[in-house]
Amino acid sequence: MTRHPPSDRLARRPFLAAGAAGMAALAGCADGPGTASLDWVGEAVDADGREHHHWFGPARDVTATVRQTASVVDADAPVPLLVLLHHREGLRTERLRLRLLAPPRSGSAFVAPIWVQSPASTAVAQTVARDSDGWTMVDLGPADGAARRFGAGNLALEFAVHPTSAPVDTLFVDVVATLRETATFGRRLTCRRTLDYAFVR
Repeated sequence: MTRHPPSDRLARRPFLAAGAAGMAALAGCADGPGTASLDWVGEAVDADGREHHHWFGPARDVTATVRQTASVVDADAPVPLLVLLHHREGLRTERLRLRLLAPPRSGSAFVAPIWVQSPASTAVAQTVARDSDGWTMVDLGPADGAARRFGAGNLALEFAVHPTSAPVDTLFVDVVATLRETATFGRRLTCRRTLDYAFVR
């Protein structure tokens, strides 16, 4: 079961840093004419525990992967991570919104700062902000004039968690993805879920 962080204990800290600037009918509840929600259908964790795959849709139509790209060798070392959104053929991603939070193990009023890298692709426009509860918010959409290139393949967000003042064990990733079927009169599809990821040490 997905765990949710105790946001009432989180510090109201200023935003610390952002990187130098992520067909059969599908099951799910209808959101309105021409739209549908893809339900979360399961999770798989790689043998080393560093990669978690979350599936949406009856045929695993969309996969959200959280991966720790290096082991943690020091309690104070940055933890590099990647969120990857993959979809089956016949879909295109229109927008990906993520909220990231790494609360302290101790329950103290501390939120680990998160540094977000700039997108590698010129087709991706990215904005980064921080809300009053300490969540780092990232919005990925098409850059100007890049609508045809954006979302045709995987979307990736690279970032790092810095446990500088208190140890952290878990990262929460709140995912909201909007996709569209590429067929004529294709529907708009949404995936929503808060994922929890335990750091590997």
